[in-house]
Amino acid sequence: MKQLGYAEHGMVFDLDGTLVDSRIQIQVALDATRVNSGLSTSPEGFVEEHLGLPVERLFSDLKLEPSELHLLIQTFRENLLLEIENGNPVFDGVVSFIQKSKDLGIPIGVATTKPTYLAVEVIKNSPLKDLIDFVQGTDGFPPKPNPEVLRRCMQGLGIKNAIMFGDRKEDIQAAKTLGIPSIGIAQSAHSIQDLLAEGATYSFSNFTELGLNFDQIILLIKKV
Repeated sequence: MKQLGYAEHGMVFDLDGTLVDSRIQIQVALDATRVNSGLSTSPEGFVEEHLGLPVERLFSDLKLEPSELHLLIQTFRENLLLEIENGNPVFDGVVSFIQKSKDLGIPIGVATTKPTYLAVEVIKNSPLKDLIDFVQGTDGFPPKPNPEVLRRCMQGLGIKNAIMFGDRKEDIQAAKTLGIPSIGIAQSAHSIQDLLAEGATYSFSNFTELGLNFDQIILLIKKV
C-alpha cells in the first residue's frame, strides 16, 4: 500500500483481552500460585472479570496481609512468565488489522497494565513480534484509568496524537482523560454498550468486525 504519512498519528492498543487472548494462561498461572501456596483456586469467572486490571485484583477475594500479597504476586509473575514463553495466542483479525495499519505507515504501540518486561515477552513470543513499534507497561505509576501509560506510550512512539483500542472501560476512560478518541473491543468483561457509554467513538464485538470497518477507522485517524 502507499505510505500515507501519518507520522504524527498512531494507534495504541491495550494488550490482555484486546490483542492477546491471555485468559487461559493467566488462569493456569494464578491457580498454580494459589494452590501451591495452600489457597483455593480462583472463583469461577474471576479471571474474566479482572482480566486487564492491576494484578492485585486477582487476589482480591482473599484476606491477605501486604507481605503475603507481595509474595503471591511475585510467584504469580514467575509462573506467568513460564506460560508466556510457551506462546501467546492473539484474537482472530488482530494480525491482519495491525498489518494493514503498518502498511499505511501508522506507528503501533501497546499500553498495558502489565509490567513492561512481561508485556515485551508477550509480544516477543506472539505473532505480533515484528508488528509492534513500542511497548509500555505500568511500572511504578497509577494504572488505567489514569492516562499515564498511554502518555508514555505515545512519547515512546514519538507521536502527538493517537487512537486508543481497548476492551475495558478503563481503557476508554484513560483515552478520554488524555483527550484522544478510543475504539472499544467488547471481547471480555464489558459490552459494546458499556464501552460506548464510557465515551468510545466506536465499539465492535471483536477484531474481525473491526477489520470490516477499517476504512472508517482510517477516516477517524485522519481527523485526530
